[in-house]
Amino acid sequence: MHDVVSGFYEPNAADAAAGIRGGFGSTINIINGGIECGGGSNSKAESRGEYYLEFLSEFGIDTANE
Repeated sequence: MHDVVSGFYEPNAADAAAGIRGGFGSTINIINGGIECGGGSNSKAESRGEYYLEFLSEFGIDTANE
C-alpha cells in the first residue's frame, strides 16, 4: 500500500498482465481485495472512485493519469 500511495510501486509481470498499474484502484484492491475487485461492477468501489476524483478536482490535482 505504501508503495502505491507514494508512487514507488512497479507492477511485476503478473500484475501488469492483469492490468494492475498502481493507481487508486490498486489501493481499493489492497484494502478490500475480492470483496470489491474482480467480480464485475461494484457500487461501493465505483462511489469511492467518484469521491476520489472529486477530491482531486477540489485540490486542483490533474486527473488525467487516474
